[in-house]
Amino acid sequence: MKIFLLPAILVVLFLIIGCSPKSSTYSFTKIGLEQTVDFITQTNHIKAMLYSDISDEFYSMPTKAWVDDKFTPFFRNFLFQYSLNTYIEGKNDCDKSQNYALTSGYILFRKETIKDGSALAMGSFDYFSNLQRHSIVFFIVNDSGVKKIMFYEPQVQQFIELSEEQQKSCTSWRM
Repeated sequence: MKIFLLPAILVVLFLIIGCSPKSSTYSFTKIGLEQTVDFITQTNHIKAMLYSDISDEFYSMPTKAWVDDKFTPFFRNFLFQYSLNTYIEGKNDCDKSQNYALTSGYILFRKETIKDGSALAMGSFDYFSNLQRHSIVFFIVNDSGVKKIMFYEPQVQQFIELSEEQQKSCTSWRM
């Protein structure tokens, strides 16, 4: 009887250890309101034609890896869970996808262990692409010690590059 208990105990221990959530290896870097505005408007020369707004005193910059490894799968699951993954012009288009991405980002960030009152360094970005207004999101990330603005296309759930012309066609940004 004792011989059968040992394998059962080992299986239970393996399942507990193997299925336990791993501690997060992602870090966030704090950035203040003035630093954030200066970084967007001066360092990156992004000036909104209509409006820009920033509403929190401090932001936490994720790493690019956090966006790729944690945010993107969480966001994808959110879209599929609520059947929001299909483009429908006027009903489920770029501005709605932008809102879904922002909501997913804020929910996921609140689940992190950061309790310093800062907000996720993520925002909305509207610009012109081929003479049509388009809505995406951006992250201010700490990429191996370098602060960067990275643009993220919610409709395909990945980072994209914007040309200097597209960045300068910004109609509004908000964090």
